[in-house]
Amino acid sequence: MNDANLRIRQPRFADDRWYSSNASQLETDIQNYLSDPLPEPDLNKLAGLVAPHAGCFFSGHVAGAGFANLTPDAFETVILLGPDHRGVAPGQISTLEVDAWRTPLGDIPVAWELLETLQA
Repeated sequence: MNDANLRIRQPRFADDRWYSSNASQLETDIQNYLSDPLPEPDLNKLAGLVAPHAGCFFSGHVAGAGFANLTPDAFETVILLGPDHRGVAPGQISTLEVDAWRTPLGDIPVAWELLETLQA
């Protein structure tokens, strides 16, 4: 992604406590978390995956076990749902007004059209 006019959410939790700020180390960590998969799912029946969202160092092994058998090309869109930690939007979809979330591994674009459909 070109940063020219994009609103970017910076990776403030890539602080080597929640997850590594170093891309190479983060890739290694993720590969380690993915090394102990659950039984292979039937992708025709898979409707979703519930995984913890705490920092990698705390729950990466649990999330990795869930994601290990999924391949990147198995899905067109990934929807991340998380709690409203601050209670600012009870009962609503809330997100930062950004075009992308930056990670040490690259930028993840926000699918605003889909988000607006879900909100409606």
